[in-house]
Amino acid sequence: MDRNSGRCCAPARTRSGERDPLRRQCAPASGRAADTHRESFARLNEYPPGGYRELHAAAAGYVGVEPEQIVLGAGSDSLIHLVARTYLGVGRQAAVVDMPTYSLYGIATEIEGGEVSGCSLEDAPEASVIWICNPHNPVGSVYLCEQIVALAKRCPGALIVIDEAYVEYGGETMVPYLGEAPNCVVLRTLSKAFGFAALRVGYTVSSEEVATELRKRSEPAPVTTPSARIAAAALCDPRLDVEKTIEERERVRVALLAAGYDCPSSAGSFLLLRVENADELAEELESKGLVLRRFSNGLRFTVRLPAENDRLLDALGAPAKESARRSGWSSARPPRLRFAYRSISMARAGRASTPVSASSTTC
Repeated sequence: MDRNSGRCCAPARTRSGERDPLRRQCAPASGRAADTHRESFARLNEYPPGGYRELHAAAAGYVGVEPEQIVLGAGSDSLIHLVARTYLGVGRQAAVVDMPTYSLYGIATEIEGGEVSGCSLEDAPEASVIWICNPHNPVGSVYLCEQIVALAKRCPGALIVIDEAYVEYGGETMVPYLGEAPNCVVLRTLSKAFGFAALRVGYTVSSEEVATELRKRSEPAPVTTPSARIAAAALCDPRLDVEKTIEERERVRVALLAAGYDCPSSAGSFLLLRVENADELAEELESKGLVLRRFSNGLRFTVRLPAENDRLLDALGAPAKESARRSGWSSARPPRLRFAYRSISMARAGRASTPVSASSTTC
């Protein structure tokens, strides 16, 4: 497969100046997807078509592979569980690259009776599954595909899982390298850049052999008919809005750096504040109606609308240059803002979640 070819929309440029099929020049959300829901909701009394031929073809066309290399799921979360169910079990080992990261990797491993350990990309141990979030959540850093290919060749007995949930915001995709690294599987979702989190649609991209093994253990109809129709339309006509998010992400980061905060560059739709007093700062922000995701290495927050981000920056004492896209609220009292979901691991630990009012906005 030509690594520099794409099937769905105009590709952007890589660092080397080549055309990259998965960093696209994007526009607002697809009108075709918006028009599809009427017909799909007229058939709610029918079970979803198990083959999902339209959605398989759309996802394959979007990433530039064959439909047989696609496995569908109810969001990438269900696919994480599917991978664990297929390749892990009692006594099997799984490694998670650069913890802390998305907690579901470890949870799904333990549900299947596996054991979890942390590692770096360079010193990954022998394991049945190695989980990689790329771009990394919460840091936002990007692992080079050449490094992941080298890992796959060093560990031929492991399945290397690359979660590319945020790849449209500036990451590198492993999809063109699957021929060199057939023990890799890529996870994709429509919840982030596509903005369809409520649809719960995700898919894996892998060799046909890996896809066959995953499909054997997949639910017979994991995606609802309306979700499948809308997702297929969006993938065939991908009009994303990532440039505005990237521009706002950089505006916010510049303000935080100017105020003296440690805020690493990010290739996702979020930023990380590296602070020693993460719990104390989080409590202070929550008292002001601002909820951030807590990690052991800091606080992560999703980039929202400019006016909402300015509320957070003001609370942090980091005034920013006003955005040309600044927006406000009709009410004089701003809503409570959640810049992150509570983590599953925190909920398991028994931390009381902050109540959210009826006027809250969640991202």
